[in-house]
Amino acid sequence: MPNIADYISEDRLIQLTRTLVEIPSVTGKEHALADWVFDYMNSLGMDAVKRLPVEDAGDTIVSWFDGSGESPGMLLLFHLDTFDVCDGWDSDPFKTVRNGNRLYGLGIHDMKAGAACILGVLEAIVESGAELGGRLYIVATTDEENWSRGAHEVIKSGLLRDCSCGLNPEPTARREVRIGQRGRHLFHLTLKGKTIQASYDHDEGVNAVVDAARLVTALDQVPPQALGVNEAYNITSNLAVTSIQGGSTMILIPERAHVYLERHTIPGQTAESEAQLLRQVIAQSQIKSTVQIQWDDRPTPAPTAYLVAEDAAIVRQIDRQIQVEFNRPPNFVIGRSVNDASHFTVYGGIPILLYGPQGGNTCKANEYLEVDSLVPTTRIYLNTVLSMLGASSRGTGVGAFEPGELE
Repeated sequence: MPNIADYISEDRLIQLTRTLVEIPSVTGKEHALADWVFDYMNSLGMDAVKRLPVEDAGDTIVSWFDGSGESPGMLLLFHLDTFDVCDGWDSDPFKTVRNGNRLYGLGIHDMKAGAACILGVLEAIVESGAELGGRLYIVATTDEENWSRGAHEVIKSGLLRDCSCGLNPEPTARREVRIGQRGRHLFHLTLKGKTIQASYDHDEGVNAVVDAARLVTALDQVPPQALGVNEAYNITSNLAVTSIQGGSTMILIPERAHVYLERHTIPGQTAESEAQLLRQVIAQSQIKSTVQIQWDDRPTPAPTAYLVAEDAAIVRQIDRQIQVEFNRPPNFVIGRSVNDASHFTVYGGIPILLYGPQGGNTCKANEYLEVDSLVPTTRIYLNTVLSMLGASSRGTGVGAFEPGELE
């Protein structure tokens, strides 16, 4: 009796990866790749393939296979966009180049190789004739590297209403599964001082730019432990000042200055709780300017931190499949950054785990994939899908599986 995973081919996964890399899809210019994915999904005979327009980006694509049973649906999620080309490439970023176990190309690690793994799962299901017990959703988003507007178009559409969990092939280390992510909040501090003519005694004015510098110094000196620690997963939250603005060449003491900072939070922290920390730092810095605190001025909601419980069904299943693949258990971690999985989990109510093929130089020059991670990643995804949804044959000799049976 053939195993569905036998339909996975490294050569085919490399071919899919090359195709995806060689269709440029820098954020805001994802149109051509969105068109390709739309046509590809239709060619597989998906039960539905839908386009969701995203302003200033290519369409986000939502598709699915209907299941024969009543198992809750499952999502395989990938994004189409990449960062732009940076300096330092040794080859054409839009042409894949292989050197031993490494395959180079723009966005190949984040996340076109991961997308190829998902497409490999679909092809294995189609070629084997397997029929799933529940609906399998495939979502290819645009604008992920910017504001995740594609993800929110999907959430607003209601198309994933029966979806209970998902997987997302963001770059990870081998056997490293992100079962949670830190949140991200952008804070804007507006300092208001008092202007006077610059040649006069400064005691009569309040220099907002100088106060901004003092405040930034105070923020930089906050101990990491004071920012928040999750001891169970050995991760802290962080704070990074990204911009100081204010003043001019006018002969005036500047009365306004602006400080922008990033806060990556751990589960349990909120923007409101972190604003209170900023108020404490401001009070202790003894600056004379008044400070207004605003945060998350953006076109989509800011992703807060999340953590999927280790006893959740999807966590137990990927745990089993990684142990089968590598004969060692996974390493569960909380991811340091944010991505579309954060939005689907927090605002869509769909717990998403992250596991992807291995590589390096992610979002840098000479980004590469470790080719030998393609098949194991695809097999883990396929067997997790079969285990979560169940599968039966359609006259091809493929065995029947109930949800949770594949171990």
